[in-house]
Amino acid sequence: MARVTVSELKNYIQAELSDTELTSVLNQADADINDIIGDTTSKIEWFHTGGSGRFIFTRLPVSSIVSITEYDKYENETVLSSDDYRIQGRKLVRLLGGTNGAYNWADIVRVEYVPEIDDDLVKQVEIKLCRLYLDYQPIASERVGDYSEVQKDLAREKAKILSLLNARSWA
Repeated sequence: MARVTVSELKNYIQAELSDTELTSVLNQADADINDIIGDTTSKIEWFHTGGSGRFIFTRLPVSSIVSITEYDKYENETVLSSDDYRIQGRKLVRLLGGTNGAYNWADIVRVEYVPEIDDDLVKQVEIKLCRLYLDYQPIASERVGDYSEVQKDLAREKAKILSLLNARSWA
């Protein structure tokens, strides 16, 4: 679902399109964003640590943990308590003094978490993508009299805008 409403988008663009058409443009921008940051309700990531290492790093910054389950080399399962680890952005630190304390993570670790999302940044990217899609002309160059214009490469410009999300370690 798009993070920017059609009403908000109209403040940033000048296009004579219906609300239905603008919704379609917003949905495309949202789909492109989701290709980078994915579903933001919760994520599941698996880590194969080999039983060594005190830190694991999630793909996205962590807002909260839903659950962490460790599996040792004998496939014994341990669901960790919140005092067994510490969250530091993308880094999860295994704690020795918790309910299931250990210095290192087990061989295999399953982490389900809610990512921390910068909604303002995502909205800015969504608006920039919509402007790009609405301004894009599928011709390489155009010349009228003394005036000439070379069109920007859509894929390159889209990647440049989406890289703003990558800068936040979401990809």
